[in-house]
Amino acid sequence: MVGAGDSAALPFVIEDITDRGLRVPAEASTHSNGVRGISALIIAVDDLDAAVGGYQRLLDKSEPDGTSAGGAYFLIGPHRVELASSVNDGPVANQLSERGTGLFELQLLASEERDIDPSAAGGARLRLVAR
Repeated sequence: MVGAGDSAALPFVIEDITDRGLRVPAEASTHSNGVRGISALIIAVDDLDAAVGGYQRLLDKSEPDGTSAGGAYFLIGPHRVELASSVNDGPVANQLSERGTGLFELQLLASEERDIDPSAAGGARLRLVAR
């Protein structure tokens, strides 16, 4: 089974094909804080090549949808899953040394961009992005 095992780099993925209008009442499509949904998940990975290979198998893609220095991303519907590997010291390197592979940051769609203070979000790294 793809996604099985001990690695947090490859999550369980479900595709909901139900029309959004049937799942989400119109008045509930935007949260009171302005968030409209998920934009991207950023996953810190210690082995970028292995993580990319796992996502290629999971999503049946021959290549990532894009790459950058120390990273790659895959599009899943309107959402983006970014794999971030540590190429130098910084927040990703810190997470990998402290907690290992796993969710690094959640980016949420909103009307204005801002970072949420982790102390106000249970330690989570949240970023609001405008799109």
